[in-house]
Amino acid sequence: MSPTTQNTKWRPVGTARRVRDAIEIDIPNGFGKGLFYIAAEDVAGALDLEIVPLYQFVRADDGASYPQVAGHVRTSQSERMIVIQVDGRAVVQVPRFELIAHYTEWRETTIVTPPERTTPRTPTFTAAPAGVPA
Repeated sequence: MSPTTQNTKWRPVGTARRVRDAIEIDIPNGFGKGLFYIAAEDVAGALDLEIVPLYQFVRADDGASYPQVAGHVRTSQSERMIVIQVDGRAVVQVPRFELIAHYTEWRETTIVTPPERTTPRTPTFTAAPAGVPA
């Protein structure tokens, strides 16, 4: 098995900000792009290690906007990150303690993607000639 290395570069992909008592998740580009929300009644649970729904407003034929569940929000095993999964398409993370502090101060928090695991290229071996021990 090849050794696996870890790319330690976290990429910023969006922002989380308080809107009234809810949290707005804005991912402007990439695979999970969109504008999402953690509902006001779910914020405490999201910040306190519970799994809560992630909503996105969709426009109906009559022109009105309605919230629709677009994924879920949970806390990482280390309890340091809020993990946001958008319909199985994308997983992004927000530093939990930073989000708590910024929520109370009405400041923006950066959303990041976790570092990608990269595996170095495996060397190619050729068979030893007949009669030569390998």
